[in-house]
Amino acid sequence: MMDVFSALDMAQSDLDKALRRVGDDQWTLPSPCSEWSVYEVANHIVAAGDYFMAMLDGASKEDALERLLASDVLQPDPVSAFVAQRPALRSAFARPGAMEQTGHWVLGDLTGEQLLHGCVAETTIHTWDINRATGNDQRADPELAEIALATIRQLAPIFVANGFAAPSIDVAPDAPVQDRLVACSGRRP
Repeated sequence: MMDVFSALDMAQSDLDKALRRVGDDQWTLPSPCSEWSVYEVANHIVAAGDYFMAMLDGASKEDALERLLASDVLQPDPVSAFVAQRPALRSAFARPGAMEQTGHWVLGDLTGEQLLHGCVAETTIHTWDINRATGNDQRADPELAEIALATIRQLAPIFVANGFAAPSIDVAPDAPVQDRLVACSGRRP
């Protein structure tokens, strides 16, 4: 099975491809994330990268959350902002002791390893959101989707209970793993 660092690299590569495929006229399209456009989903993913790095740097819950809620971190443009952040995020997770570091997540403390799994899941599902909104049929690697699904299965009840996500949608247990991931995160495959 793929290790979580390889999953992060693959998820970020997939996001890079998805962002580069967004046409100038597609950034304002609605996404499967209710109330967010493609641009807003991209902004959330990059802001989430800042959020994960802040947590790994020991920021308080409030200071880290401020990074996540930033209104526009996509300057000068979405692709450039993501490309600039990508190596810093990878380095933050890879530095010695990062996996044991305690991050002050909005709903409780998590280890760096748990944050890494969350980052992979977040990136994978929001890449699907962008692809779906823009008509790109790129599918996640099945191993990557399995890793993201395992994390989403743990977090979905917490997200739903706190109003961060829609309830899971039922799909056949033998549906493709990407469809199970999407459904578990409250989206229609």
